[in-house]
Amino acid sequence: MTTTKTTTELPPMRPFTRQECRALAAAGIIAPGEQTAVLTGTRLFNVDEYLAMEEAGILHEDDRIELMDGKIIIMAPIGDYHIGGTGWINMLLAPALVGRALVLVQCPIYLNDHSTPQPDFAVVRLRPITEVG
Repeated sequence: MTTTKTTTELPPMRPFTRQECRALAAAGIIAPGEQTAVLTGTRLFNVDEYLAMEEAGILHEDDRIELMDGKIIIMAPIGDYHIGGTGWINMLLAPALVGRALVLVQCPIYLNDHSTPQPDFAVVRLRPITEVG
C-alpha cells in the first residue's frame, strides 16, 4: 500500500528590495528603522499601508498580489483553464443572483485592517438604499 503525503504550501510573500524599503520610509509608510524587518519579511502591513504603497509607486495595480494577515502575498498567475472556468462560473452565477446579490470577479474585498484578498468570486448581498449610509 502506498501512502501519499500531502502538504499545504503557503504562497510566497512578495520580497522588497533595499531601494523599495528606502522608498517606503521616504513615503512615510514605514519608519526608517523598520527597513530590515521589511527586507526579512517580518514586518506586517495594514490595509492603509498597502494602499499607500500603490500611491507611492512601489506596488502597481497590475501586480498579482494580495494582503493576507498583514503579509503581501504573491498570487498564482492566471492560466487559460482558470480564465475559462471563471468565465463559465460567472456566466451561470451572476444571472441567478440578479437583484439579490452582486457577483464580484477577482476584485479585492476588505475583510479587516490586515486583509484585503482578491478571491476569484465574492457574492455580496445587495441592501436596499434605505439601509446604506
